[in-house]
Amino acid sequence: MIQIEKLKEFCAAHEHLLMYGAGQFAWTVFPFLGTRGMVPEAVIVSGQPATPTFSAGVPEYRVADFPKKPGERYGIVLALQEIFHADVQARIREKFGEAADVFVLRDRDVEHAIALYSTERMFERLETKDDVSMEEAAAFEARMQEILRHHIGVRVQFIDMRSIGCLLAWVYWCEQRRKQEGDGLYWLLWPVAQPLRKELELKGANAYILEKLSMPGMEVVTEQRLKFWRYFYQKDTASFLFDTNYALADWIKQMDTYFWRRNEAIGGTYLSFTEEEEQRGREQAERLGIYGTFACFSTRDNLYVSKVMKYQTDVAGRSIRYRAYPLGHLRPAMKSLEAHGLQAVRMGAMVGERINWENTIDYAHDGRSEFMDAWLFGHCRFFACDPSGIQSISWLFSKPNAMFNVTIQTTRGDYGAMTTPERDLGIFKKYWLPSEHRHLTLREMIRAEQREDVHTFASVSAYTTYDRMGVVPVDNTPEEVTELVTEMARRLDGTMVYTEEDEQLQARYREIVDTTPMKHNFPWIFRAGAHFLRTNPWFLE
Repeated sequence: MIQIEKLKEFCAAHEHLLMYGAGQFAWTVFPFLGTRGMVPEAVIVSGQPATPTFSAGVPEYRVADFPKKPGERYGIVLALQEIFHADVQARIREKFGEAADVFVLRDRDVEHAIALYSTERMFERLETKDDVSMEEAAAFEARMQEILRHHIGVRVQFIDMRSIGCLLAWVYWCEQRRKQEGDGLYWLLWPVAQPLRKELELKGANAYILEKLSMPGMEVVTEQRLKFWRYFYQKDTASFLFDTNYALADWIKQMDTYFWRRNEAIGGTYLSFTEEEEQRGREQAERLGIYGTFACFSTRDNLYVSKVMKYQTDVAGRSIRYRAYPLGHLRPAMKSLEAHGLQAVRMGAMVGERINWENTIDYAHDGRSEFMDAWLFGHCRFFACDPSGIQSISWLFSKPNAMFNVTIQTTRGDYGAMTTPERDLGIFKKYWLPSEHRHLTLREMIRAEQREDVHTFASVSAYTTYDRMGVVPVDNTPEEVTELVTEMARRLDGTMVYTEEDEQLQARYREIVDTTPMKHNFPWIFRAGAHFLRTNPWFLE
């Protein structure tokens, strides 16, 4: 935390305080500075200002256009990932010369700020006084005594819930809780929302699912549960043990390694529905026109990128090029499911174009709710998707994933992976190298990403690497996705037959994956699609 203390001193020493950045780090650093009474007088960015909501009316300027006053000195806080620091500092020198002092926040410093802010907010909320009725007090007291009868205390620690993809953290903690069930403590997980937005606190991206996250000896704090835990904490503070260390990068690396080692053993479900919820889900599905067996699908489209990343113009452009998949390309694949007795159900919380396809229910537009998101994933046959955080819900139910347009090979920044070759299938986005008139092989992709570090937001840093190489990302074709979906459907109904050639290609794919120096960062422990390997022989060279 020493660096954070230095940040306070830096801000206090400068009458004119600016913040450089408009991405996710800025969404964290700006409100953090506000809690210390150090609101920058302006935000400066490299590209065109996007008027981000995090700045609460503070003006934003492109660095070249900032109205620098002669004779004034500026203190500039860098609130962006380390991979951009050198380029940004060059821009600052060009604009400000010797008239600016720069405070460099490392990636880990931002995580420390998150931990500090989250700890302060946690205690602030735990120490808030409630009006508790006699009936509530009696019920709370009975539950408190029941917990203490079976546990020596309550261990409080943070759980990452900054986005929907972080729901996969629940699987990790469930497995950890089972391994350490004899420690005598009741585990209480406090959700960390990142960026630091109060409206997401104790709600996450799906409040219904967050409310379902509990198991014997462990639960997640939610708005509904907070009143009880306030009562418990204020009545018996000595029973609480707090672990407020929070390093997102370390946690991601730990979880990745754990899932790699456990990928074949992980299974079952980590959420369940009551009989009342089951009936409610069936009734709502029928109203939507969903009957019988169905598969879910989604793709990250441009509306999602424009809304979620409107403050990250450069990153948004890269995200569209590398991750957004044309919705229309999925139409043949969803039509093909009919031959296997499956309806297609479109998922997504933020989608643009409506669709009216054969054999397809546009649930994302018609009747979507947080409850039905969970129910549909819990009852679908499989999920066809490009890599995105929404997959975490399907993995909470251990549902098979048929993944297309897979981009990053060795790391990820905003979604986890819990794939297994026994359950999941995947095919990869192609990277065309114009200078050599060929595609990058899998080995070359992995080699290119070896310079990337899991302590960065890898989806950004890897795209930066590919851009510098002059790579042109190429989407999977509609035929490739249709073949992938068909292969998954046949695997599940027992009619898929693999040839000797298929198994040889699969063995070559696994050999490359299993021998890479970045093995424990390789998230896609799935079976590669048979048609993709047959028709793209260069991929395994």
